[in-house]
Amino acid sequence: MESKIYLGRALVQDKSWTPNTTNWRKKFMANLKWEEGEEREPEPGLVIRNNYRLVEELGEGGMCVVWKAIDLIQEAGEARDSHIAIKFLSRNFKRHPDALKALVREFRCYNRLSHPNILKAHNLDCIGDTYFMVMEFLKGIPLKEFIKSHQNGISLIEAKPIIKDMAEALAHAHQKGIAHLDFKPANVFYDPDEKIAKLIDFGIARPLEQSERDETRFDPGVLGALTDAYASYEMLLALESKQQSLDPDQRDDIYGLACVTYGLLSGKHPFNRKKATTAKDEKLSPNPLKGLNNQQNQALLRALAFDRDDRTPTASQFLAELFPEKKWLSAVVVAWAEYRATKIEQRRQQAEEEKKGKLFKFQIVTVDARGKIIKRTPKKARYQTEDLGKGVTLEMVYIPEGSFLMGSPKTEKGRYSNQGPQHQVTLEPFYMGKYPVTQAQYEAVMGNNPSYFKSWFKGKNRPVEGVSWHDAVEFCKRLSEMTGRTYRLPSEAQWEYAARAGTTTPFYCGETITSELANNLWKTTDVGSFPPNAFGLYDMHGNLWEWCADPWHKNYEGAPTDGSIWEGEDPHRLLRGGSWNYDLPNLCRCANRLRYASDNRYDDIGFRLVVFGAAWT
Repeated sequence: MESKIYLGRALVQDKSWTPNTTNWRKKFMANLKWEEGEEREPEPGLVIRNNYRLVEELGEGGMCVVWKAIDLIQEAGEARDSHIAIKFLSRNFKRHPDALKALVREFRCYNRLSHPNILKAHNLDCIGDTYFMVMEFLKGIPLKEFIKSHQNGISLIEAKPIIKDMAEALAHAHQKGIAHLDFKPANVFYDPDEKIAKLIDFGIARPLEQSERDETRFDPGVLGALTDAYASYEMLLALESKQQSLDPDQRDDIYGLACVTYGLLSGKHPFNRKKATTAKDEKLSPNPLKGLNNQQNQALLRALAFDRDDRTPTASQFLAELFPEKKWLSAVVVAWAEYRATKIEQRRQQAEEEKKGKLFKFQIVTVDARGKIIKRTPKKARYQTEDLGKGVTLEMVYIPEGSFLMGSPKTEKGRYSNQGPQHQVTLEPFYMGKYPVTQAQYEAVMGNNPSYFKSWFKGKNRPVEGVSWHDAVEFCKRLSEMTGRTYRLPSEAQWEYAARAGTTTPFYCGETITSELANNLWKTTDVGSFPPNAFGLYDMHGNLWEWCADPWHKNYEGAPTDGSIWEGEDPHRLLRGGSWNYDLPNLCRCANRLRYASDNRYDDIGFRLVVFGAAWT
């Protein structure tokens, strides 16, 4: 009998194997990587206890790191799905005297809870002084990422199954006498395909009954495990005043559930991520949500109450108040009401979109490593038009809110040290000029045209150049007075965010760029002569260097993370984008930076405008 057995990474063909022999076990043992008593860290391919092979790290929190792994016994038995997850105490946390207690308590919580919306834990084990918990492997994404990808939230009808799963998971835990105490989007895992949400990470959970709490309980705040933005007022008050004896309460979880629900429906935290103690001191109140009736908004506000006594007492009641039963309506009427609500919500969202401006369509290109176009993708964006008089207009494209990694990695070709360290930046929506300011637009506002190339090439659709930073600022000032809207130069972060347009490559089209995609022809070209990026912006690479509002900084140490202008004392001002006067592609990269004195006027320098996102809405 010939059999093929998957042992670790190797496929073993053993003609002598039968179910009654142990050859397979010996070969299985040969793949053991982590020897008993050996000090080492998890890494891909490592085999633990002859049973588990690590595949890749899934994520790390303050207390633990989770790895995807393969159960080798199940794999050898040709199980349909042999993937599992393994949770290790993190390198820094496992030396904490309460580290093992935390892991043991979490495992005991999972053993006590058996519910379709709560993660399952299979085993608790150790090798040497490294303790780990074996759990089911969940498909999908953290709810944090789902909310991030729906920046305006989803409708109540779409959110209902997710909210129901979360509330029922908490209700089951509370019924079993356990408070989660760290309910937040990152601790809910959602599978969009199966439409199921599961509650994870009971690392700082505690029994609700005093009699069940042991004498060695620990303070989650001391362990750095508490998430302020989702912790109840009472939990934060206890930590800030060091009242560690404050009893946990299921209403602590209700506050977190309400915060997550609000974020799911709106895309935002109800108190702009301010912790409950701060929000209460500042007397903040969440805005009512569109798409919810008054009764449903009141249900959400009750669950978000700062004081426990005012807060919704149970997860089941929160669910019942948010989705009241309509017993008096027939199934047909209920279905029609929900359909109508969906349509109303869709029309509302469409109206919000139309406020951003007219729709225009375009194509973006993707290139391979040699610069050959390998893909063309249709895109669309919205824009507003400013009338400058005498047939001259200015088009401003809506740039959506979002986050990106600013700067370049150390491995990027042509990188300079002033392009780091890379850091995450989150920006509010804004409008940016579809093109650099043209000669015609500059003349319409300023009454003159300083461009060098105006004598050589006809047509006022070429970008204006020969302007200093002060000239550009004066243009913004006069245009703002003309229109009543506040125009200015982009911050450096706004410029790079807009240039990347959701990409992470050196150029918005890929790893390189050619003269077919950006201008380095030793003269300016009409704006819009080359393909745009995914936001619908033209000439972000080449044609002219573009002034930014920020003064020069030698690197990003201490840079703001909200996209604002980074003020400073250096007299030089920043430029971005490259120009006709430089060889492609190095100096035209999204992350490349240049500085000039603010009064310099060169024939390869122009500028582009931004205006605040709510200017037309």
